[in-house]
Amino acid sequence: MEEKRILVKLDNQGRLFVPSHVRKALGIKAGDMLVLDVKDKQIEISTVEYAIEKAKEVVKEYAKGRKLWKELIEERRKEAKNE
Repeated sequence: MEEKRILVKLDNQGRLFVPSHVRKALGIKAGDMLVLDVKDKQIEISTVEYAIEKAKEVVKEYAKGRKLWKELIEERRKEAKNE
């Protein structure tokens, strides 16, 4: 879906109306879970699938060439030694 800016109205119960063409393009329907990222005065709404893919990308980039499980074990050993 191409980027668009769509003006929506918040109703008295705090709900937003997502136009049908947007729901259809995103493959979302009533009852689906969405992720809200809130920063400053901005809300970004994502599908759960999109949020998971983005999280995987972040972890993959962070962990590139690293053995995170080895680091975790080493960290736990240091903590245990200090107790």
